[in-house]
Amino acid sequence: MFAVLLLSASDGAVSIPLRLLAARAGLSVTQCRRALKRLVATNLVEVAEPGRGRVPTVFRLRWQLPNFPQPFVPSSPTPLSQGSEKRAPTETTARPKGAAWSELPIKNETSALRWAMFRIRREIAGWDLPPPRREILIRAVGAALWRAIRKGLVRTTAALRRLVTGVILRLRQDAPDGVSTNLRWACGFAGWCVLSAARELA
Repeated sequence: MFAVLLLSASDGAVSIPLRLLAARAGLSVTQCRRALKRLVATNLVEVAEPGRGRVPTVFRLRWQLPNFPQPFVPSSPTPLSQGSEKRAPTETTARPKGAAWSELPIKNETSALRWAMFRIRREIAGWDLPPPRREILIRAVGAALWRAIRKGLVRTTAALRRLVTGVILRLRQDAPDGVSTNLRWACGFAGWCVLSAARELA
């Protein structure tokens, strides 16, 4: 449930009807309501504006994700306890170039997923797909990418960028003309796209 809110959020907040949220999560409305209560109880989510009638509820995430990819800033070799205010020559606040930037490890899996899904959503938004099929495809690709990240199939920001590019290329070839409204089929297709793209990284 939290992952669905995270992928739907903009600037840390999301306004969405309860039935649509339940559909995206694959739950009943009752199950969705219970899951939301648990998220609120654990301070992960708060209800910013309760829904009334046809006005959807506005949910706000209680924490902000860092930008991704995150620039690497090496620490100074001089301990702070020495009281030196002079910065060591090797320390810099500029973004590293070349291999140093491309080989940054993925430290925040949730942030990595959100960055990847931003690119996937932007790609699929340009297709002429009915909203139900578009949302099912996005949900299926998100689940497949999350499994790949959690299993360690991609470990650096460069690998993640190549994986997302490979997934988009496969989606362009087959998805626009044959996206199914069947969630199981969509998940199988998305899993194949992610797995075959991941194999090319090896």
